[in-house]
Amino acid sequence: MNVLRTCLFVLFFVFLSVQLSVVLGQEVTKKDSHIVISDINSDLIKKLPAIWEEYLQALGTVKGTINKTNSWIKKGKIDKTENLKYNIAYMYHLTLNSSVSGENVFVTGDKYDFRLLRADSDQTSWLIDNLERKQTDDKKQITKLYFPSISSEKSDDNDKLSLRICSQLAVGLELKKNFIYLPELWKYKAFVIQKFHQIGSNSDKKYFLKFKFFQEPPHKLEWLAGKTEKILIEGELYLTTDYFLIEKGNVKFYLGTNKSNHFTGTYENVFDSNVYKVPLPKLYNFKAEYSNFIFNSNVKYDLRETEESDLKRFTLSHYGVPEPDFDGKPPISRIRYILACISILIIIVSICVLYLSRRRKTK
Repeated sequence: MNVLRTCLFVLFFVFLSVQLSVVLGQEVTKKDSHIVISDINSDLIKKLPAIWEEYLQALGTVKGTINKTNSWIKKGKIDKTENLKYNIAYMYHLTLNSSVSGENVFVTGDKYDFRLLRADSDQTSWLIDNLERKQTDDKKQITKLYFPSISSEKSDDNDKLSLRICSQLAVGLELKKNFIYLPELWKYKAFVIQKFHQIGSNSDKKYFLKFKFFQEPPHKLEWLAGKTEKILIEGELYLTTDYFLIEKGNVKFYLGTNKSNHFTGTYENVFDSNVYKVPLPKLYNFKAEYSNFIFNSNVKYDLRETEESDLKRFTLSHYGVPEPDFDGKPPISRIRYILACISILIIIVSICVLYLSRRRKTK
């Protein structure tokens, strides 16, 4: 009898233990689920597109120099290197060839575009090779910029300008050179945010973002992969500054079946928040690891705000050439005004003389 009671007691205890473990397991699952949910700051997610757009707009008035070194490494040895230097001034574009002063000048300005030629850099006379008007009034042209399409398919001027700014300056939001930017991926339903939360102190705000961009075929993203191929981009990024720019990160790209589009990108960026109203890139380091080689890109920036005095370079008068008269009206000289006044005075005097002579005859 005692043995039976003991067995029943043990069975009852085991049953309670199992039930308790199930309940605790459910509670743990709920707790874990709550943690995942808290890792996604939905209120901030809604604000990010506008913040990134503001950042791009600010980059439209930046000038400076960019020094870039690219290298390709195969089997542990450097196979190829290249050094590039850019002089930039947005929202305008200036190219000088030959000497510093230039024998040829290509300018995209505020009101018009032009090209100047001369025999050599020592000559002071320029020949206008091409001149194209951009607007009809004296108001400054206001250009709405936006991050270029992930496909880079659009061809209007705004898109080209945006792509040019992104490819050189918006490295804090770049995932794949000249091609894929975080704000653009953000717009697609295929972009799934797995974690997004603040790390560190409030004084040094940084955010961790884990995401997945997955597209099953068939699809219309044929610039990423064939419409019958899968697309997978997975990444973990650390965002910094008030504009949520990529400070560090790792992203894996699987774009279709082509092995050349399968690689891992590693990012390390440094920004300068003291020279302009938005943080500007100071150092950019990108490493792409493919199956058979490694690509490194190391960039140094010297950037600052474009000053009003710099904008004179984008006018014809800066090169000693008269400003264009697009309306075709010849300039009115001071002599014309003087002659007009003399003519009016002569007419008045003539009328007065006639009036006085008639009055005398009537008397």
